[in-house]
Amino acid sequence: VRDGEIFVRTDLDGMAFKWNNTRGKWLSVSTFELGFVFQITVGPGGRLRLFHGPIGSAVIPYETKGTCVLTESSALRVTALIAASWDLYDGASIIAGTTMTVGATDVTDVLGGLNVDIPAGALLNCVSTAGMVGGGHCIYTFRRSAT
Repeated sequence: VRDGEIFVRTDLDGMAFKWNNTRGKWLSVSTFELGFVFQITVGPGGRLRLFHGPIGSAVIPYETKGTCVLTESSALRVTALIAASWDLYDGASIIAGTTMTVGATDVTDVLGGLNVDIPAGALLNCVSTAGMVGGGHCIYTFRRSAT
């Protein structure tokens, strides 16, 4: 198999997958996102509310509909009062996180190159690991995996 080679899964409504040498697996060409809303304050360990997902759910946790790979994480915070961090949590362990330091205002940090496998049926939610004041959001981008 060569990097960038594409095949289509007819049993998944014609979803196209591309071979990714870096990750050693077939990943969907299209992505889906889970995002978490601006909230004025969130206490340590508090959950951010899901605002967007493949099924438009407004509740947490989100149950993944198929196996997938987390490929990117981004966050934005509207105030610079304290450091803020968000962890994506699958109900058993932290699988990815984004941290913004004191002084980061109206800035989006993007962590590329993530390669976190998420099984079908995982219950995902987003937890603030430190108190957050001033609001913000966190977005995680996923690609379906072919198996």
